[in-house]
Amino acid sequence: RVAFDPIKARAAFSAVDLSACTDARGHGHATITINPDGVISKIAIDSPKGLSQSAVNCIGDRLATAEVTPFSGNLVTTGTSYFVP
Repeated sequence: RVAFDPIKARAAFSAVDLSACTDARGHGHATITINPDGVISKIAIDSPKGLSQSAVNCIGDRLATAEVTPFSGNLVTTGTSYFVP
């Protein structure tokens, strides 16, 4: 396995279609923890503040579908920006 590549991981998150999350239109940020096998283990929506629980769930559920390349080492926590059109 290769080392974790944050640029490729962010590209994977950016490729996720968030258009169904209509309660959360606009820009935001999430902190995401990824297992070495590429599976996402935790997502925290950092901003914007005040989103409804359904909006947070919508964004989190969709970001969790991103396909991150497996990597060597331990869990990695990274941040990513997102946009809901």
